[in-house]
Amino acid sequence: MSQAGSAKETAIDAVGLTDRRDLVRFIVSRLRCRATAEDLVQEAYIRLLEASRPLRSPRAFLFRTVANLALNHRRDESRRAELRRDVLEPHAEVADLSTPEHTAVAVGELSVLAEAFSALPPRTREVFMLNRFEGLNQREVAERLGISLTVVEKHMSRAVLHLTGALGARRDE
Repeated sequence: MSQAGSAKETAIDAVGLTDRRDLVRFIVSRLRCRATAEDLVQEAYIRLLEASRPLRSPRAFLFRTVANLALNHRRDESRRAELRRDVLEPHAEVADLSTPEHTAVAVGELSVLAEAFSALPPRTREVFMLNRFEGLNQREVAERLGISLTVVEKHMSRAVLHLTGALGARRDE
């Protein structure tokens, strides 16, 4: 093993398990989700291992990194919630499918959505499916497809605008 790799492992060993628990508690207090906190702390440790320069304080680096990751996570969650609202709220009145009229409207809108979805460019359709149907977050979609997070966001925006536009046009008829 190289000397640099050994130094990094020593730095992580020096931070220790106690600091890991502190990091998890720190993020749980911000996000209120232990599983997410564990994931973010793991990501911070990976970034510590991948640091290109020696660090004076690995502990400070880890705390700063998890704080930034938590902030990014909140922003991503906020974006996802906004996209959900954009797609779901305009159609909330169709949620009661107990009458034949509502059922007919819902079936018609589903048909319009299916047609609009198949008209999306293939990459946009793939990004949308991975995010909305397979439940991957946008960062995971970017990694899986080998594209940037910005490109994923653009594809998602394009898809949502196209689908909501198709529904809006149908309602205007």
